[in-house]
Amino acid sequence: IIETVLDENKMSIPHEFDFVPESLKGQVEKILQQRLRGEPLNYVLKMREFYSYNFTVKDGDKKVLIPRSETETLIDLIIEYYQSHPHLSPSTLIDLGCGSGCILLTLLKTLNKNFQLGIGVDQSLDAIHISKINAKNLIQDYNNDSNNKSNLKLRFIHDSWSNFKRFEMYKNKTTLDLIVSNPPYVESS
Repeated sequence: IIETVLDENKMSIPHEFDFVPESLKGQVEKILQQRLRGEPLNYVLKMREFYSYNFTVKDGDKKVLIPRSETETLIDLIIEYYQSHPHLSPSTLIDLGCGSGCILLTLLKTLNKNFQLGIGVDQSLDAIHISKINAKNLIQDYNNDSNNKSNLKLRFIHDSWSNFKRFEMYKNKTTLDLIVSNPPYVESS
């Protein structure tokens, strides 16, 4: 919490609390109160580190599910596959239920020479909104209008997985080479 408020690396922060400037103590107190009410730390801080990248998970009243750390294992497996197959030509990646965009954007950022098109699909408008924020922060030359100067094309589609009516325009142009999805846990009844 202190690291975020002071915008400092945790290694440079002294262990005593009295170093927090008086002007920032109110902000620290507000965050501590949110935590005491049970709000998850990542929502309080509005971000979650995932695969060494910072992802927005909350923007105003819009929020997405917080990426799970075990999802990084999925990223590792995909990266390992593409690194062991260097002959593969640039391909298309689709992330179903993209949420914050952490899977899609991490793969595009890490394996940028392997993909020419990245598509994030989610039925939540909040997820599409937050994915676009993260794309703007993480992908060079990306903006919310999806007009970019790089060779990578990135699109976000607000739709249900089972209703690919908008997806058809991409299907006819490019084959899907990688479909990823890491949906939220579903409680058994």
